[in-house]
Amino acid sequence: MNQKSRVLIGLASVCDFLGVTRPTIYQYLKLGMPGAKLAGTWHFHVDHIEEFFRRKTMRIDVVNPDDLKEEEAAFPEHVK
Repeated sequence: MNQKSRVLIGLASVCDFLGVTRPTIYQYLKLGMPGAKLAGTWHFHVDHIEEFFRRKTMRIDVVNPDDLKEEEAAFPEHVK
């Protein structure tokens, strides 16, 4: 376990770290962001938060070609 993974930060610190508000953090938690509520207080490992967002941004969306055709028909002015 590296040094960073041993550090727990609270809700206010994770808000500052990510530059978001508390309600946004609660939404991230619903989406699977790792955190633990101990004695009524949220705690987070910085490296777990970083890994969560690294995995989220590396996700590749698969596009169905038929969906693109429908979008092109709906917005012909945007098709080049």
